[in-house]
Amino acid sequence: MRHVILASHGNLARGMADTIGLIVGEVTNLTTYVLERDDMDPISNQVRRELDRYDASDEVFICTDMVGSSVNNDMVGLLGSYPNVTLISGMNLPLVITLVMDEGPATEEEVDEVIFMAAESIKNCSKALRMQAEEEEDDL
Repeated sequence: MRHVILASHGNLARGMADTIGLIVGEVTNLTTYVLERDDMDPISNQVRRELDRYDASDEVFICTDMVGSSVNNDMVGLLGSYPNVTLISGMNLPLVITLVMDEGPATEEEVDEVIFMAAESIKNCSKALRMQAEEEEDDL
């Protein structure tokens, strides 16, 4: 089975899960963890308890908000104990939707393609519209 864990600062992970629910409906393989200012229990301990409930053969993706952040660094610390976990930083909606909707297991190349497609979805729409307007003006 595939599990997807979203881990973030503040409510980003919860908001992402809520938005996914609006788009695709109820998702049962998605769990969220957030780092709040006053948390006494490290987020890595919370996620470790979740991981310990999974079968060793399960495919697990942990998506964090950004590389180098305290949340991401805490998740990096878990990787040695959980070889079935793939950690991806810089989550966005296309990435997470693809991970929760696709059935595993995914090869490393397939994961790379999902990440590439998610990164490609980040666009400067203002620039694209300006360029389109300039091209249309040049065609006149």
